[in-house]
Amino acid sequence: MKKKLPSFIVVVILIVVLAVVLVSKGSSTETAYEETVVTYLEAMKEGTEKAVEYAAFPNETIKSDYLQSPIRISDYEIVSSEPVNDNLYAFTLNIVSRDEPDATTTVYYFVGHQDGKYTVYINASYVPETLRENLNMDDYSYDDPDDLGSTPEFAD
Repeated sequence: MKKKLPSFIVVVILIVVLAVVLVSKGSSTETAYEETVVTYLEAMKEGTEKAVEYAAFPNETIKSDYLQSPIRISDYEIVSSEPVNDNLYAFTLNIVSRDEPDATTTVYYFVGHQDGKYTVYINASYVPETLRENLNMDDYSYDDPDDLGSTPEFAD
């Protein structure tokens, strides 16, 4: 009887340790996605030239338009984040631009993990096919056509 009790205690301790490791692994993964989007947003305070280092675009034309954009943000708030799949998180953000400090715009950004690298996608349509499992584009569309539609256009 004495041998069964210590074995039981060891098993319980191992289960608790395993549970703690699994929970912390999940939250550290989420932290990496959030750190990536925050790094991108902080870079956007300096401008697109800096932020482009953390983002990806479906083609060079959109990337070039993005780089020519005068967009600068002054503040942001992460409203929510949710895993879309094992390699993609969706973020709902409130953005304040320097041009309109009294206005807040709600946007959806995505952070994907592919080839060991975390990348920001500023539009659902920019997320590569390889990361789109469970991504319902309609969930991340904008009601106002003047907001960021499927392919945002930037002023010269």
